[in-house]
Amino acid sequence: GDGKIRQRNRHPAAACLTEPFIQTSDTPASSTFHRITMKPAHTASVSIPHPPAAVYAYLADPQHLPEWSEFITAVRPEGDGWRATTSQGDVHIRFSPRNDFGVLDHDVTVNESLTVHVPMRVVKNDDGAEVLFTVYRQDGMDDEAFERDIAMVRTDLEKLKSVLSRRTQR
Repeated sequence: GDGKIRQRNRHPAAACLTEPFIQTSDTPASSTFHRITMKPAHTASVSIPHPPAAVYAYLADPQHLPEWSEFITAVRPEGDGWRATTSQGDVHIRFSPRNDFGVLDHDVTVNESLTVHVPMRVVKNDDGAEVLFTVYRQDGMDDEAFERDIAMVRTDLEKLKSVLSRRTQR
């Protein structure tokens, strides 16, 4: 009766509707959540009419990167990963281990203070494959630069589709 709205006891997970959170590994699901930061992200994809295993096998070999990537012009093995030549200088790329799940995540170390995590997947799409590539907006990146990165990834994915189509026609 006094006209005031009283908040009922909210489930701790209700915070996810208004704030980013992550559960700590040592607490039960209904326990404490911590605020986290997240970068804006965009996932681009392309449908490729080839078996997912064949698409994955091609992409899991870093030596193929210059065939379909506008950004990477050459690669060579180095330490625990690959040294890639780009139009902006050399970078070090470390790939996730080969796996049966289509995961092609890789970390691109641009310099000592900047490593960019790049999630990439090959998933089944009926008899063909879907390649998904996530672009994160990096700190200090303006809207135009983020859109250019997304456009470059879309171009690369279309080139990948074209390259794989030519390879199967041989």
